[in-house]
Amino acid sequence: MHGSKLLLWLVATLALCMGTVADAQPRRHAGGAKTARIIPLADEDRVMIEDIAYANLGEILLGRLALDKSMNFAVRSFARRMIDDHSHAQSQLEKLAHSRGMSLPAETDMAHRTIAIGLRGLAGGAFDEEYLKRAGINEHERFIDLLQQMEDDAQDKVLRAYAGRTLRLVGLHLSMANELDGDDGNDGNDSKSGGE
Repeated sequence: MHGSKLLLWLVATLALCMGTVADAQPRRHAGGAKTARIIPLADEDRVMIEDIAYANLGEILLGRLALDKSMNFAVRSFARRMIDDHSHAQSQLEKLAHSRGMSLPAETDMAHRTIAIGLRGLAGGAFDEEYLKRAGINEHERFIDLLQQMEDDAQDKVLRAYAGRTLRLVGLHLSMANELDGDDGNDGNDSKSGGE
């Protein structure tokens, strides 16, 4: 009888230990994928993430518009770079937000859509000039302000790191836009711009 009590006690202890080990492991969905623990965000951090998401989506929208409308090789190259870089930055932000239980907007805000509407009515050099001024310079200056605020004020250290990395990238974009905007009037319509 004493042996059966000992065996029962060992089985119960083993079951408890296995439950504790299972609780310490990340949970798996039915498909076998691990789910990460959600790290809660401060309300202020959520607002900053949303603002940055809108800015990334705005640059992507305006870059696509420039690819459709511009015939200038340099402007088209800049627009393509904006789409690529801001898509990557948005993807990183989505992963970060998701790990904190937040979903990002799928479309940009009304401010960026309004800029796009204004640009759609322009063509040729007028479009290029306005695109560089609005999307290349003004919006990147505003984006830098948002990122500096995030880097300085975000409570989440991962957000601050994201802001620092993205700030360098957006600063480079602003320099590129200023350089293109300051070009000597070369419209860029040379043999390189042919079929793009």
